[in-house]
Amino acid sequence: MMKKQTPPWVRIVIISAGLLLLGVSSALITMRLVIKGKEVKVPNLVGKDIVYALETLNELGLGLKIADQEFNYFTAENHIISQKPDSGSFIKQRRDVKVVLSKGSLTVWVPSLEGDPLSLAQIKLKQQGLKIGQLAKIHHNLAAGKVVAQYPPANSKRARGDQINLLLSQGDPAPSYIMPDLIGMQLSAATIQAKGLGLEMAQVTAEAYPGVLSETVIHQSPKSGYMVSEGQRVELVISENNGQPQI
Repeated sequence: MMKKQTPPWVRIVIISAGLLLLGVSSALITMRLVIKGKEVKVPNLVGKDIVYALETLNELGLGLKIADQEFNYFTAENHIISQKPDSGSFIKQRRDVKVVLSKGSLTVWVPSLEGDPLSLAQIKLKQQGLKIGQLAKIHHNLAAGKVVAQYPPANSKRARGDQINLLLSQGDPAPSYIMPDLIGMQLSAATIQAKGLGLEMAQVTAEAYPGVLSETVIHQSPKSGYMVSEGQRVELVISENNGQPQI
């Protein structure tokens, strides 16, 4: 008895169904492998700075997430206090490692600022989380703008955000002289003498003064004997007999 052959169209349907089933199975296996991903060992990030942690995790195909930031006496600012997952554990790539980042200690050492320009002093204080407080100025042999003294002093402990007061140099003081006696001198001679000391003629006024030669100094300010310095302004009153004086 002859065996009945399967029609060609039935074989085609069976083969197509088999291929479809195989394709679906392969897709499911591929999806499971993709979802599962490659697992990598979590490195130890505790005590490391944030830049190092980012670079290390990136090389492993992992991300970094800052879960919190805390003040910590033992861990420097921008360094990692703790992490999750712990180092040595395995996680899938593209996952994040959560870390707690240090904001540094609540108390800091005051840096030495004496002799520094104000701009450098500002940078040093900012690095320590401190601020510039009151500024005062005095003449000093240090170059103008440099720190002569500070309070609180260097190497003392202060809380972050505290202010540090600074005394700045104005440079060497201008030379000082004893104001000469200009009364009785002619205006031209008095002007030469005053300018020779680096003084400035601020104002000259004239008053009628009978019996005194025109343009004779009859009053001066500052008075003779007072201490004056370069650039100080001098006011004179001169006699007037024949019209306005000429300087």
